[in-house]
Amino acid sequence: MNYEETLDYLFNKYPVFERSGGLAYKPGLETIEKLLDGLGNPHLQFKSIHVAGTNGKGSTCHFLTSICMEAGYKTGLFTSPHLKDFNERIRIDGKPIEHERIVSFVEKFEEVLDTAESSFFEISTAMAFWIFAQEKVDIAIIETGMGGRLDATNVLRPELCIITNVGKDHMQFLGNTCEEIAYEKAGIIKSGIPVIIGQATTETKPVFMRKANHESTEIYFAENYVHTEVSHVGEQLLLNAFSHHKEEQYSIGLKGHYQAYNVAPVLLASSWLMKHGWKIQEANVWDGLLNIQENVPLKGRWQILHASPLVICDIAHNADGWKQLLPGFNRIKANRKYVILGFSADKEIEPILSMLPQEYEYIFSQAHSPRALSAMDLKKKAESIGIQGRIIEEVNEALNYCLAKCQTQDAILIAGSNYLVAELNDL
Repeated sequence: MNYEETLDYLFNKYPVFERSGGLAYKPGLETIEKLLDGLGNPHLQFKSIHVAGTNGKGSTCHFLTSICMEAGYKTGLFTSPHLKDFNERIRIDGKPIEHERIVSFVEKFEEVLDTAESSFFEISTAMAFWIFAQEKVDIAIIETGMGGRLDATNVLRPELCIITNVGKDHMQFLGNTCEEIAYEKAGIIKSGIPVIIGQATTETKPVFMRKANHESTEIYFAENYVHTEVSHVGEQLLLNAFSHHKEEQYSIGLKGHYQAYNVAPVLLASSWLMKHGWKIQEANVWDGLLNIQENVPLKGRWQILHASPLVICDIAHNADGWKQLLPGFNRIKANRKYVILGFSADKEIEPILSMLPQEYEYIFSQAHSPRALSAMDLKKKAESIGIQGRIIEEVNEALNYCLAKCQTQDAILIAGSNYLVAELNDL
């Protein structure tokens, strides 16, 4: 098989959450353990940092990868979902793995994959672990898929765990309250492995404390160690970090004020690594944060596609993500603002729609995915709370429509679904 045939084989034979949602969700570790056993247990052959959370875990993983690379460590990175190409999920020193590695893995272990009755995500996870072991990475930064406790990545014995935050997302699988969702995220906390919490609330903090106490492990709440604020100097995003001992200013290679929330646990994790034998210097942290897009490019996070008129895309897809995204877009000085929206059908979008200013011009779109909420249904939901707009289903057509109407001082935001953003031609 060539690369395209291999991907077709994987997507069509094994349950894929991005296409079929809950039908592809296989909670529990029995299948992944069986699968990894057939591969020689590669997950036990490299060191790792395990990252969970509702929002920001992708950015957090990329920041940590960039810092480790700047320190000279051979670094693996596993994230999901991808935006353009499957190989984005598995990276070595910031570069997506070669297509041939994916083909050879499937050909080599096809019988093992079938015997284990794996899901697509379990196969992706096992593939990443096997490649990291083969490449003898110094460290791998691993993002959970969903939740944590029953996530396929939770077979790891990492050096350190990070939980970025907890918000209401994937509630049909993880629970209806923040406490229930926090319980699932806290499932990555293990005996003897320290955990850093990026953001905690009065509802979630006791959940994390109970789990850490039960596992007799150290827990660090970022808010107790570092406070971050962001500002702009021209186009450059600056982050001021205040701790008990010092104040530092960092230049950040990603845009968006919400990155302040993601950098705080990254700084704390870097400090922990320094104190526990990892040869990371403060200069590596500075350069890692600044050079993230050169080291390990990250798309779809306050990504500027066009400067004049300003066009921004972001994969914010739940209420907490929009709480971080929308204030930044609201602060932009523009004559008119356009928002192109598209969501998955299983998302709770009413809280998002209720945040949107009615004076913006809205375009309702939908991704080419079985999970996509139809543009018509989105328009009806929006109109029920006073948000008016027009339907242009295909996102690139929607963007071209806005660009044709725009003046140079206008601004456009495309957001609401990973899959909608992924279909942008110029991403």
